[in-house]
Amino acid sequence: MKAKTAEKKTGRRRFTAAEKCRAVLALWTERSSGAELCKELGTTWNMLNLWQEQAMEGMVQSLEPKRSAPCGNTPLNPRLQGLLGRKAARRALEGADSPLPRNPGPGRPPKDRQGQPPPAPREP
Repeated sequence: MKAKTAEKKTGRRRFTAAEKCRAVLALWTERSSGAELCKELGTTWNMLNLWQEQAMEGMVQSLEPKRSAPCGNTPLNPRLQGLLGRKAARRALEGADSPLPRNPGPGRPPKDRQGQPPPAPREP
């Protein structure tokens, strides 16, 4: 007679992200102690502690401000460089400390350099 051997699965259990979250939240909200969770899940305290650290790192990383590129290192496109160059040249011609005149908009008389409106037109 052949002896039947029971095949034993000797692999590690894989926990889903949801299971890890539930375990860490149960620990943080003190619904369960660390020993209870380890016994229930069949894992060690070191693994549970690792999940806590990963959860904290993930929260900190997700709350950091997002930066697409470092400031000052991205080159400007040629069109924008030309516009900025022309504006800088115009400011240099008018005087660096005097503000550029603003467009007053339609129907409004432009103001002169001292901020005073020009004299009203004479009636005929």
